[in-house]
Amino acid sequence: KGTNMAPDIFYKAVNEAHALGIRDCRLYTTGEPLLHPQIDEFIKYLKKKKFHVMISTNGQFLDKHFEALSLMDEVKISIEGWDKESYEYYRKNCDFEKVLSNLTEFKKYLSTKPQRPFTTVGFMVMRETDMEQFFKTWRDKVDRFVIYPTGHVFDWDHKDSLEYLSFDSDKRLKENMYNYVYDEQSSKYCGYHFEIVLITAQGNGVICCNDF
Repeated sequence: KGTNMAPDIFYKAVNEAHALGIRDCRLYTTGEPLLHPQIDEFIKYLKKKKFHVMISTNGQFLDKHFEALSLMDEVKISIEGWDKESYEYYRKNCDFEKVLSNLTEFKKYLSTKPQRPFTTVGFMVMRETDMEQFFKTWRDKVDRFVIYPTGHVFDWDHKDSLEYLSFDSDKRLKENMYNYVYDEQSSKYCGYHFEIVLITAQGNGVICCNDF
């Protein structure tokens, strides 16, 4: 929380991964990667090392990184909201007009490039989501949509048991989330453990992408 990965940790992790034959890197976990002061340098280094690079961002700072982002393989923008009111409710402290403008200008910028990244809007569907308006608003900005259902969020303060965060203080959010019940048998295994390793800002390698 509130920590940027130091450049020496980044380059060490990338070089060690490269030596092991790893060629896939996702430049994000739970924070906003485009706020990192060296993010453009990191992207360019990864591409120099022939990595397949993907980033997930809220899109608020795209306009400051067009050149570096154009070198990537995939840029995913996380958006919940089909108009100004819904977007700024579900995406706290984000500006609807800003992300709309950024995506429009980014698409124009990419059209001038011989090669460009695949662009995706990823969004979590709420019960009240106006799907028709959502697609109308964003469909001409990116190459595809990836849809995720919403669900309860684990409260990691409970160390010895799986507990969910309470959304009692936000009636609208609570009523519009799709709920699921954790089932120990059906959710016993997570395939990510065999596919990825997460390097934290401090340089620690962890096997769970939620271990932050």
